[in-house]
Amino acid sequence: MTTSISATIDVSALDRFAELLERADRSAGSAAQPIRDGLDAAGLVYMGYTRERYFQQSRGGGEWDMLAASTLRGRRRGRQVQGARRAGQAASALAARGVAPANAAILIDTATLVGSITPGTHASERIPSGIRVGTEVAYARYHQDGGQHLPKREIFTQPDGPTVNRMRDAIERGYQQAVDRYR
Repeated sequence: MTTSISATIDVSALDRFAELLERADRSAGSAAQPIRDGLDAAGLVYMGYTRERYFQQSRGGGEWDMLAASTLRGRRRGRQVQGARRAGQAASALAARGVAPANAAILIDTATLVGSITPGTHASERIPSGIRVGTEVAYARYHQDGGQHLPKREIFTQPDGPTVNRMRDAIERGYQQAVDRYR
């Protein structure tokens, strides 16, 4: 069973425009290809934003809660921590100051989750009525939504203003290229 979480941006009105272009000139090839390319580029912009935000949040001091002392003790990689009790005390002290210890990158123990947010996966494919960027890592939804013993650490969020502008620019370029084919 494949499980995924994703962020979807509705561009259904743009798809209707692409269909009109496609019908207008079937003999000239795919008039909608520049539009698809623009939407794909917008998806890549959002994917880049998501990954960059993920890495920023993983360093601590952001919106994501610091790692629990028990998580730090159980880390498989990074610096070996001497003494579980001392590690827990150090982690608590650092967390109180909003600082992540050197071996406490949040949600980066094996980098499986962040590495799964890449182009070409099922969850990040272009869909007929929008742009979808996501991951098929099953446990991602528990971090996205939080749960009994897991704090909420949103991976997919509303993009910031500059990212929205870059996405809009990519989509507009695609549509402009499609329109230019008819001039």
